[in-house]
Amino acid sequence: MKQCLLCEESLSYQLSLQELFLMKREEEWLCESCRIRFEKVGNEVCSSCCKKGQKGMCEDCTTWKKNGKEVCHRALYYYNEEMKDYFRRYKFQGDQLLGYLFAKEIYLELKKYKGYSIVPIPLSQERKEKRGIQSGNSYVRLCESTLLSAIKEKRYSSAIAKK
Repeated sequence: MKQCLLCEESLSYQLSLQELFLMKREEEWLCESCRIRFEKVGNEVCSSCCKKGQKGMCEDCTTWKKNGKEVCHRALYYYNEEMKDYFRRYKFQGDQLLGYLFAKEIYLELKKYKGYSIVPIPLSQERKEKRGIQSGNSYVRLCESTLLSAIKEKRYSSAIAKK
C-alpha cells in the first residue's frame, strides 16, 4: 500500500466511477490530514502579488507600479508553517519525492501561460552545494514528465476511440 509522502500514513483511496470507466486513476501523494494543512490561495488576494486579504492591487504593489516596477507573482498556496516545512525537507534535506506533491498543480497552472518560456533560475554553486539540488529545475522536470504522461494518455485514449 502507498504511503503519504509527509507523514507516512497509509493512503486509502476509493476509485470514482469516472476513474473506473476511463481506467485512469489520479496519483495520490498526500493523505487528507496533510493536504488540508496547505492553504490554497483564495480569491481575495492582491492581483499582482497574491497578498492575502486584498481586493485589487495592494498598497505595496501600487507603490512599486508608481515607481515604474510592475509586480506579477502567482502563487498556488500561502507560505504557512506546513509549506515552510515542506520546502525545508525538499530543498535542504533533498527529499526529491516531495516534488510530486504539487507537480500536477504546477503543470496545470503553467498551461495557462501559452507562449511564455519557463526559465528556472539556477542557483549559485555555493547554494547548490548547500542544498544539494536545483529545486527549480526539479519542478520543471516533474512538470515535463506530467506533460509527457498527459500526451501519452491522450494518444492512448485517441487510439482506443478510433477502434
